[in-house]
Amino acid sequence: MKYAGMQNHAHTQTRTANPRGSTRAHSARGDTPRPSGEHGCGCGRAEPCDSMGCQHPDRTKRTETSEPRRSHRAFGWAVLVGLMVIAGVTGGRVAMAQLDNPPGNPPGNQFNTGAGSCDLDFNNDGRVDAVDLADFQSVFSEGPCSGCPAGLEPDSIDFNQDGSGFDPMDVEAFAAAIAGGPCPSGWYAQPVLVSPEGTPARWVYWSQARGDDANPGTRELPVASQVRWYQILQQAHSRGEAIAGVLFRGEHYSQAISGEYGAWKLSGTAERPIYIMADPQQDVSLPRPLIDVGGDGAATPGGDGIVLYAGDIRLIGLHVRNSSAVPNSNGAGYIRRGNGITVYGKGEEIVGRVVIDDCLVELFGGNIKIQGEETGRDNLRHIVINRSAFVGAWAEPGDAQGMFLSRVSDSVVRESVLFANGYNLARGALPTLRNHNAYIVPNCRGVRFVGVVTGHASATNLQLRGGAGNVAEGVVSINGPLGITGGHTEAPAHLDWGGGIVRCLIYGGGSVGTQRRSLSVGLNRARGVLVQDTIVWRDEEGLGLVTPEGVAVGAAYWLQGPTPQDWTIAGNLVYDPLLPVGGPTLAVPGPALRDDRVAGAVPARAGVLEGTRFARSAAELGIEAVPRLTTYLDQFGVNVFDPQMAGQAFVVQAAANRRGNWKREWTAAGLQGWWREMLEPAE
Repeated sequence: MKYAGMQNHAHTQTRTANPRGSTRAHSARGDTPRPSGEHGCGCGRAEPCDSMGCQHPDRTKRTETSEPRRSHRAFGWAVLVGLMVIAGVTGGRVAMAQLDNPPGNPPGNQFNTGAGSCDLDFNNDGRVDAVDLADFQSVFSEGPCSGCPAGLEPDSIDFNQDGSGFDPMDVEAFAAAIAGGPCPSGWYAQPVLVSPEGTPARWVYWSQARGDDANPGTRELPVASQVRWYQILQQAHSRGEAIAGVLFRGEHYSQAISGEYGAWKLSGTAERPIYIMADPQQDVSLPRPLIDVGGDGAATPGGDGIVLYAGDIRLIGLHVRNSSAVPNSNGAGYIRRGNGITVYGKGEEIVGRVVIDDCLVELFGGNIKIQGEETGRDNLRHIVINRSAFVGAWAEPGDAQGMFLSRVSDSVVRESVLFANGYNLARGALPTLRNHNAYIVPNCRGVRFVGVVTGHASATNLQLRGGAGNVAEGVVSINGPLGITGGHTEAPAHLDWGGGIVRCLIYGGGSVGTQRRSLSVGLNRARGVLVQDTIVWRDEEGLGLVTPEGVAVGAAYWLQGPTPQDWTIAGNLVYDPLLPVGGPTLAVPGPALRDDRVAGAVPARAGVLEGTRFARSAAELGIEAVPRLTTYLDQFGVNVFDPQMAGQAFVVQAAANRRGNWKREWTAAGLQGWWREMLEPAE
């Protein structure tokens, strides 16, 4: 990928897809390489398995002549019932499940999670409902059921692909997936939808390149315009049918996805969400459908990509872009660059339960904006942003955010990427302190960033401005002028930050234009905050950590706030070759600490310093050699000719991850797993 907003582009050269390195770092997963054909899955194939588990269909091969073996296993019915209650499936059919085979295709092996989906029609009756879950549990506890596939052997089942055979975790994973959660592979997949009467769902196909609005909107005869596409979906929705709007991979769309008065206003239900998705019958290796509201043929030079005044919707496998070079103001009139994906709660339409999976959104004024109503009503809830990327948001003049969340609760951003948002040097949009990769307003509650990669923001890689339960877990922050910050002086006192930063890796630093920052962890108005098991890494390959004269810039911890702080800081590591000899002290904080709190605020600096281990060399860490990002890249055949471009090269690779080409080495979990393994003392 190449993005015009970056100051420089990492010059990379790919040599080989196979990792190489020391015996302590064979791969991003820390696995010992297996010989060809030995994948730990029993498939016997010579080619490699998918990183999330074996994808070979003969792993769980069914035979018509094999005699079913009864398997009696104890499993707590209370756990199952609890899962079903959570899933909302105890009352009847669940019609929002994900299947490996789209309608019209012959049934496949429901335990083969190829292409990131999973067949949940366990009893092969043509629908996905609570009966499938009951039959699945019955096979687990008692043996084959009457409606199950002929010859199915329970001992061959490993639904969650963890290599441990058929166990309670498989039942839990099946229940979660049938309730509308991700498949074991981590993806939300395309649905089989059934209307309440059991009739097939209405899938309406749109092809701007080869459609005709006189067509019925079938896969063979798609419509040509977004307006007609929405009309057919609206008519089916009014009849109570389950609906899905389908776009074709590899095709270009110059019309935004909207509906009535510029917004999509059709809501699904918890049991039957609406899908707007890439065609599930196409090869997932094909490019996502491209919705480019600023490209050739677009009706306007900018504007919004997808606007939802609705809930219970799933956006799957879409590429939304504003390639227009027109800034917010062209000197002759106001032109708004718009938002890529917008989800609003308005009036009775405050629903939530929106899933955004495997989407790429880039080059808008705001790449994604999710905002509940600002009138005191309940927040939007249960928003899931999964394995998606938000890249290169910019505006000139004006603010530009990669992700903006306001009045959102009980939601998760999982394994997604935020990269180079808030500026575009090629278009004259310079970095400012007001633009960020992710900006979470203090009125949000319970928003979790899990396994996210965020890097090279205009200002903050991840800003949790306050609110209870907003946390970063397993996040990798790379070269942010401000890495991960929580709390803000301007937030109302009742919205002090009550979240955490746990098991994160915060690497490098950066400047906001000419303003030197490089502040790794920001703590402000903390109330019940936990900072634990987090690595702050400030070596010479990171950006913005020293002046040309070699003077340290910024700090590992940045403390602010007018009030006493309430935090637990424990089990963290700061590595910085420029730390004072003998470690940081209250008298000489050096690059470890910047304390901007008002006089009298407690606890003292020692509350941070005593909860953190500081090191400035491999010897102080007790290891042979310190991990370096260039070393990690080199294992996977990526060379950077300037070591300080290693951070950018990693985030570019992470942003390229998608369904059909998901590589664990370019995830937060992959990088962190290797980094922590390298920090283990040599034996």
